[in-house]
Amino acid sequence: MSNRILSPLDRPVLIAFLIILQLVKLTIIVSKPNSAGFLMWFYGFSKYPPYSFDNRTAGNIPFPVPYSMLWYSYYWITRYGYWAFNLTTFTIDTALIIVVASNHSQFYIGYVAQMSMYFLIVSPQDYLIFLFIILGRIRFFFLPLAILTKFPLIPPITQPAIWNFILTNPYAVHDPLNWARYTIIGSSWLISLVLWSFDRGILTRSRMVNKIFPREFLDFIGRK
Repeated sequence: MSNRILSPLDRPVLIAFLIILQLVKLTIIVSKPNSAGFLMWFYGFSKYPPYSFDNRTAGNIPFPVPYSMLWYSYYWITRYGYWAFNLTTFTIDTALIIVVASNHSQFYIGYVAQMSMYFLIVSPQDYLIFLFIILGRIRFFFLPLAILTKFPLIPPITQPAIWNFILTNPYAVHDPLNWARYTIIGSSWLISLVLWSFDRGILTRSRMVNKIFPREFLDFIGRK
């Protein structure tokens, strides 16, 4: 019964659903949904040295990219333009969906597919972090790597102006429009951490966890 709950669709129906979902993503990419300010910032940073305040967004506002050099290495492809980046990332996303669909329940597939649509379309600057978060369920190493990649910590950047920008600029943490994005990133990170712990029996061996949650619920989560 629990297997049917976690994987309710017949295999051909699931495959058709995932194909349609990827086509929807591709259609949205073709429509170029991002704002002019985002396009100016995201596809303009590669023209300047890392962490340069010469990079701008709408209104000619200085807006450096305060992520790690690992992030810069992955997003280097943006210098070739919108299509090069998005088609490459879409291909990676399709490969991710295939791998997840081949190894996990449909419940988990649906979760990853939904999250990947958000990071692919709405927050492409965080797609690498999302990949690390999903990989973190398999290898714990990727969970701290996701955090280090999100900040200028690989290698550590000690430039005061960058850290001052991170902590004080009104367009990131201090902008309520970004709170949903940070909540989604944080929630997905915690979900991968919990699933990593369940997959290895760490939480199910905890007396406190077993007192809080029924055993049937823990077994249900563990099969995801």
